[in-house]
Amino acid sequence: MVELKVTMKQFTEEKGCKAIAIQCWSSLQESMNISVLNVDGGPTKNSFLMALQADVLNVNVRCMEKQELSVMGVVYLSGLTLGVWDGLNALKRLPAQERIYVPMRSREAVDVLLEEWHQGVASVCNLKK
Repeated sequence: MVELKVTMKQFTEEKGCKAIAIQCWSSLQESMNISVLNVDGGPTKNSFLMALQADVLNVNVRCMEKQELSVMGVVYLSGLTLGVWDGLNALKRLPAQERIYVPMRSREAVDVLLEEWHQGVASVCNLKK
């Protein structure tokens, strides 16, 4: 029973990651041409998701070491106000560690993944009718 629980947990985590990546891809595909996707927040902890984003979008995905950059914005503004840094150029010189995910899957594999996603969405939509 424990093995089934672990397997189901892995399955749902993977499927959830695929859903996030594909939903983002659909929005970005329709609206803009991007060369690098800069990401932050909780999902950046999931390397599977970040690699999937790179594959689906066919662009590099750049994750900063600090996952919640909104908080860092407050820290930086406070530091500028208090004179910790003398200007924006000083902030630009601060070391920033990052991890970059590059597309690894073939376009054919991504197309299959997207087709499966769209079929899954269509089947769920048909169930609701």
